[in-house]
Amino acid sequence: MGTEEEEKKNCPPEGGENEAGAQPAASAADAASAPESVETEGGSAPAEGTEGAPAEGDGKRSRRAHRANIVVNIVAAVLLLGVFIFIFVYFYDDFQYLGTPEGRNEFIERLRGTGFVGVLILLLIQILQVVVAFIPGEIVELASGALYGTFGGLVLCLVGLNIGTLVIFGLVRLLGGAYVRENVSQKQYKYLKILNDPDRALVALFFIFLIPGIPKDILIYFIPLTRVKMWKFMIVSSIARIPSVVSSTFTVEALLEGNYVAAGIVFGVFLVLGVLGVVFNKRIYALVEKLFFRKKKD
Repeated sequence: MGTEEEEKKNCPPEGGENEAGAQPAASAADAASAPESVETEGGSAPAEGTEGAPAEGDGKRSRRAHRANIVVNIVAAVLLLGVFIFIFVYFYDDFQYLGTPEGRNEFIERLRGTGFVGVLILLLIQILQVVVAFIPGEIVELASGALYGTFGGLVLCLVGLNIGTLVIFGLVRLLGGAYVRENVSQKQYKYLKILNDPDRALVALFFIFLIPGIPKDILIYFIPLTRVKMWKFMIVSSIARIPSVVSSTFTVEALLEGNYVAAGIVFGVFLVLGVLGVVFNKRIYALVEKLFFRKKKD
C-alpha cells in the first residue's frame, strides 16, 4: 500500500489544467505525434470513426494516405508531361528563334494567341505547383507576367494558388493527419504552434505569407487540422501574396517592354528580402510567435 505522497505523484492533475487554471491548447509536440488530435474548423478531429473506437487503425489510414499521395503525384506528373509535350509539339518551329528578341516576342505573341487554352494550361501548372510543390512558383509567376501582364498574371496566379489550396484542403479533410505526414517532415510540425489560436493565427499567417523567402506553403497542409476557417485563410493569404507575385509579374513585363531600371529595382528589392527570409526564417517564426502568442495573464 503506497504512501499518500506516492498516490499524489501517480495521480494526474484534475482536468489537465495548467497553473493558471485554464485548459491548455494543443501543443506542437502533441500535434507532431498525433496531428489528428488538432481540432478542425468545425471543432472536431479529422480522425475517422467514433470517439475511442476508430473505424480504421493507424496503419490502414497511413497506407490509404500513402496510396493517395502516390496517385496525386502520378496524376500531376502525367499532366505536366502532357503540357510540356503539347507546348513542344505546338511551338516546335518557334523554338529556333528564341535566341533573338524578335523571336522571343513572336513566341510570346503565339502563346497569347492560344487564348483560353493558354490560360487553362498556365492555371493548371500553377495548381499543380501548389499541390505537388516540385515546380518553383516563381517560374509560373514570371510566365504569367510575360503572357498576361502585371495585373492579368497576378489574377491568374492567385486563382491557381487558391484552387490548389482547395485541393489540399479536400485531401487533408478526406484522409486526415496521415496525408499530412506523407507531405510534411516531422520537424515542420513546429509550425503548428502558431495555429492553435484561430484569431491570432490569421494575423500571424498574414505576416508569414507577406515576407518572401520563408517556408509558408507547408502551412496549407496544417490549416485543415485547426479551427482556422478555410475562407478566412484564403483571403488573408491571397492579400499577403500580392506584393511577391506582383514583383515577378511586373519585373518580366518591364523587361519585355525595355524598362530595365524599374525591373532591376523591383527584382533587387525582392531578391534581398527573399534572401533575408531564407536566412532568418527561424527567427522570423520565433518573432511572430513571440508577438502574437504570448501567454494571457490572469
